[in-house]
Order: sequence, then C-alpha cells, then structure tokens
Amino acid sequence: LGLLYLDDMEKKGVGIGTLNYYSLLGLGAGSLYLYNLGEKDTGLNDWVTKISHSVDLNPQTKLKFDQRFASIYLIPSGRTDQTALNLNLAYADKVRRNFNFSNLDDRIGAIGKYTLSFSQATEKTSTDYSLNYDYAKSAPYWLRSSQRLTHRQPLWSDQVRLTTRINYSNSVADKGATSDEQLEPFLEIAGREKDFSWRVTGDWFWSYDGARFANDTKNQHTDKLPELGITPRTLDLGWLNLSSDLTYGRYREVKYVPALGANRNYSADRTKLTLNAS
Repeated sequence: LGLLYLDDMEKKGVGIGTLNYYSLLGLGAGSLYLYNLGEKDTGLNDWVTKISHSVDLNPQTKLKFDQRFASIYLIPSGRTDQTALNLNLAYADKVRRNFNFSNLDDRIGAIGKYTLSFSQATEKTSTDYSLNYDYAKSAPYWLRSSQRLTHRQPLWSDQVRLTTRINYSNSVADKGATSDEQLEPFLEIAGREKDFSWRVTGDWFWSYDGARFANDTKNQHTDKLPELGITPRTLDLGWLNLSSDLTYGRYREVKYVPALGANRNYSADRTKLTLNAS
C-alpha cells in the first residue's frame, strides 16, 4: 500500500512523489518516501527521501532506524540541504533501557551535529546519560560539546532519595583557540517524615579556564556548600493555611561587579525563613 503525490506549482513547477509501506517478514517493516521537483524558475533538481524501518529483535527489544535527505526549497524557511539519521534501540522488561544516536549534516549552514543518549530505569532507580557535539564546517571553526550524567535512587528507605547530576561543557571559538571547559556537579539527599520534609543540597561550578581567560566574566554562579532545608507540614487553621520553609547553608557567589570590572568571589553563611499564609 502507498500514496502518490502530484504537485503543480505556478513558480516551481511539477513535483511528484510516492510513499510506500513495506514488510520484510521476520526482518521488520517500514516506509519509504521519495519526492522529486524540477524547479522551473531556478533549474535546480530537488530531492527528498525518507526511510523509516523498525524490527523486533525479541519480545523485549526493538530496533528502529530513520534517515532523511532533503535538498529542496521550502516555504517559508527557504532552501535546505540536509541529511539526518536516527538510530534507536529500546529494551523493556523489569529493567528498561534505551539507546539513541542521531546525526545532522547541514550543508547550507555548514554545521554538523551528533547526539548520543542512554537511559536505564527500574521501578525505583534511574540513570541517564547524554552527549551533544556540534561543530562548524567552515570558518570560524567553532565547536561546542556537552555531557550530562544523572542518577536517582532510594537510600536507606523509599522515603529518602538521592539525586546526583554532573554537567560538563566545552566550547572553542575557532580552530586552534583555547577551549572553555566547565564542570557542574550536583547532589541532593531528600527525605520525608511524618510532619516535615528535609533536603541536603550541594552544587558546585568549576571552570578549567584558569589564567587562560583573564577577563572571563560570564561564569557567574552561586554554589551551595551545602544547603540544608526543612519544610514543615502545612498547618490548616480552618480560616488560614500556614506554610513555612527554613534553609541554612554556606554559599559561594561569583558575580560580576561593574565597579571592579571583574567577578567578585565571596563566601558566606546564610539562614532564610519563609512564611506563607493563604
């Protein structure tokens, strides 16, 4: 089964395409899309192709592949010339796992992109990882990459949970330039008791620039070293609901001060009590 496309455009001409669905018995099933347009106003020959295929490797595991090539004029975005592909492997049982890889080649924008992700989860725990890698294929040859790792699990009871996260980023303005690297770890232990909930939170910002960027003022942040928070149960007074939150911690603040023309690095202890009546 399939579809036939026929377009008659006043300025661009006649476009013809087809979408077909297929099955390869035990080797999966998918669809194939082809479209061609000979532009009468520019003389260019446009093509769009798409293929999507999936196969069940076993009752718990599914593999899917998608590919798209487009060299055509689109309205209203304009001309595009790109190739994109995506590969996904999914497993679902007591443990759920997912792996995904994608790539984009943008020939007009002269940009390439790669993404990679992996996740694993059970009833109570989960782990996620992602990688992004973007780069320019023409001058200036910039590069931007980032990674994130997140993990969640209960600790000594289901009422107490651990959440950890690490973010890493690296960017280069041009070929041969010094890289701008940053690492941001995060950790939180949170629990719930009968009459209150509590949390211990710590996060940090580390820049590996050192003295390589003498005037690097964009890295402004506040670190919790750590912070303790307690939130009592909301009090229902009949005519008034009273909620509160108490936090105490040591904080490191890096903030740009115009009068200094540089970042100020300052650490201090702080206590904060919040009361809300509704």
